[in-house]
This record gives sequence, C-alpha cells and structure tokens, in this order.
Amino acid sequence: MTQSFRLNTEKFASQSFEDEVIVLDATDGTYYALTGNAPEAWAALIASCPIDVVSSAIAARTGASEDQVAADLKVFASAMVAETVLLSNEADATNDAPTDLSQGRPTYEGFVWDKHSDLDELLLLDPIHEVNPEKGWPHIG
Repeated sequence: MTQSFRLNTEKFASQSFEDEVIVLDATDGTYYALTGNAPEAWAALIASCPIDVVSSAIAARTGASEDQVAADLKVFASAMVAETVLLSNEADATNDAPTDLSQGRPTYEGFVWDKHSDLDELLLLDPIHEVNPEKGWPHIG
C-alpha cells in the first residue's frame, strides 16, 4: 500500500508561485516557504497522488537516484504531517489519475521548507481569527 496525503484545509491554505509555494496557517499566522523540488511535488501531494509516483517522476526527470528522492520526499511529507499541514489519506483515497510532473527544476535540489512565524501578531489584529465555524471566513462571530 502506498501513501497519499491531502492538505489540512481546516487550518491551511497554499499558493503556488514560480519557484516557491507558500502555505499559511490561518489560525496563528505561521507560514511555510517550500522551495527546491518541493513546489513541483506539492500540487501532486495535496491532490492525493501516491508519494511513490511523485518521487519516481521527479527522479526520472532530474536524473537523481530514485532511492534518494523517495527517502527525501518521505522526510518532507512526514515533517508536513507533524506540522499538521498534510493529513494522511485512507488507503482508498489515493488519486490514481495521472499527475503532470514533467515540469519543474531540471536538477534535484531536495524538498526544502522553512517555517516562519513573523506574521502571527499581524494576523491576530485581523478579524480572520474570529471565523464563524458554521459559515467560514470572512464571516465573524
């Protein structure tokens, strides 16, 4: 059985840019900057693409060792699960649809992520932290 994941959408939102993905924790302002080969893997991972499919595609495209890419991607995914950014899917929730991983960095640079908490004070000034649990954001109270 292969592992797959999904984004914890109750707390996090992500935005992809050219060479980076930013993942924001809307509850406390923490954000994660994903760089290296992480951005190209991100969309596939949160779409429940099996982790072994993602690592194989990146290894094939970059010429890196498949064992190294698989090990690094598992460490990255485990770290994102520990941070509650990613949630593990049930075995039947795997997306077997083809995922386009043909684009991305031509070289292997690993799955880099940096955690930042410098937005927490600014976020607490904004009413987003007072989200109505039944109606969602932007409704408060």
